[in-house]
Amino acid sequence: MIDWREYWTRFPREFADDDFRRQVGRTANGGVPTPAPELDAVVAEVVACLQLGPNDRLLDLCCGNGLLSAQFAERCGAVVGVDFSEPMVAVARAHHARENVEYIEGSVLELGQLVDGVFDKVCMIESLAYFSPDDLAAILGGIAPTGPPHSRVLFSGVLDEEAKWSFFDTPERRASYEQQRKEGKEVMGRWWTRAEIQRIATEHGYEAEFFAQDERLNTSHYRFNAVMKPGPR
Repeated sequence: MIDWREYWTRFPREFADDDFRRQVGRTANGGVPTPAPELDAVVAEVVACLQLGPNDRLLDLCCGNGLLSAQFAERCGAVVGVDFSEPMVAVARAHHARENVEYIEGSVLELGQLVDGVFDKVCMIESLAYFSPDDLAAILGGIAPTGPPHSRVLFSGVLDEEAKWSFFDTPERRASYEQQRKEGKEVMGRWWTRAEIQRIATEHGYEAEFFAQDERLNTSHYRFNAVMKPGPR
């Protein structure tokens, strides 16, 4: 298995301090940074899925270098970003600082030790692939004490097990994937089914809804969004 903490500590250092999109792997077509309109689409999608408002306090899990966190801060009352990558958090603090944003270095599996107060909304953007079902359960358990009854949780850009071969769409790409899987080095991370996310959500008192990604995103043919709301009490 890939050591994701080691990977995301090493990978960002391969790029210049201000090469924000490559640092977080937000690229396409062989490493070309995604264009600004795509980032705008990601932000708009998160705002819409969470119904993010000006008075909301947002918890941004796996916030990376703060590229998106700073934009969320323009649309809500406050943002707390958490990431275990020291170089990522350093870039976030240096380049994406805002008066209403706090960046915390630490694991999202240990939220109870890292964050205080209540969050109205929670998001994790294109990072669920780096976690197991047990990890997802731990994350939801860690979120529970921080949210009021009306809180919403978004896992966006989840790798879709049912659409895997839409990504590995040539014999060469599929063979490369199978070799990575055999070696335990799947660089894309874990592919998820809606059913397993629904099961874990239900076990933690949430109702999950699933949505297709915005078609403007080059990832929309193999990723989906999961929005969780507290279930009946």
